[in-house]
This record gives sequence, C-alpha cells and structure tokens, in this order.
Amino acid sequence: MASPFEKVGHIPSYEEIVKKIERRYVKLDSKLKELRNVKVWNKEMQRIGLVYSIIYDTLDNIVKTLPHVDKIHPFYRDLLDVLVGVKEYRRAILRLASARKIVEKIRKECMNLMKLAQEPKDYAHVRRSCIGRMMSVLRRNRKYIDFLASSMVKLRKIPSI
Repeated sequence: MASPFEKVGHIPSYEEIVKKIERRYVKLDSKLKELRNVKVWNKEMQRIGLVYSIIYDTLDNIVKTLPHVDKIHPFYRDLLDVLVGVKEYRRAILRLASARKIVEKIRKECMNLMKLAQEPKDYAHVRRSCIGRMMSVLRRNRKYIDFLASSMVKLRKIPSI
C-alpha cells in the first residue's frame, strides 16, 4: 500500500506565496504601464484579479491535494497523529478552506465597489483596500500554511507498507 502523502506536490510556505505575488504584480505593473489605451478601471481590475487568483489558487491547491483524514488508512492516520497531530492537521486544512471562501467573498465585494466608484483615485483606493484585505487573510493563516508545508516534508518520508 502506497503512502497517501507520496503524491502530494510541493506545499508553498507563506513567504513563497508572497514572493510569487510580488514578482507577478511587478511584472503586471510594468506591462500595464506600457498600455496607454487600456482604461484605468481595467488596469485596477487586473491587479485585483492577479492577487486574488494567486491566493485563491494556492489555497485551493493545498486544500484539494492534501489527503482527508477520514480517507486515510488507519495505519497512516496513527502515523499522522504521532508525527504532526491529526487535530492540528485537520484544523489547518479547515482554516485554509475557510480562508479561501473569505478571499472569494472579498473579491466579490471589491467588484461591487469598483462598479460604484466613479473616479480613478476611487479605483486605486478600492484596489489597495481589496489587496490589503486579501493579504491580511493570508497573513492571519500564515501559521497554518507553514505548518502544512513543514508537516508535508515529514509525512513524505513515511515509507509505504
């Protein structure tokens, strides 16, 4: 029987996620500055969409690729409990799943606020608040992201039975 943790890919740490956002945001900014004919509203929406997609996709990938505790063989569940703790593992996955929903809710709220905004400075204000709120959600869940990243390093070393 193969270990359920063997096939799980790399779980990025909090710092890796933030660096990915920074890299792609800078690249997008330089691309958007070159485009003169694109409306300010569209530029701001692309910036919000970039940060949202990175955070949401990363959290979604973590939640969906990690094996669920109830579907793991009892032997591996006991090993999971000894190495990292079943409660902590389950709590971390649930927190990231709820963080994913919160980020999606923030994006929807920002879309509505962007529709109501009328001037470019209002667009920028909405963008900054939206991205700041999404990053705050990510920052509040930092310990759970890092816990899962470090625990997967341990769990991948478990041999198959």
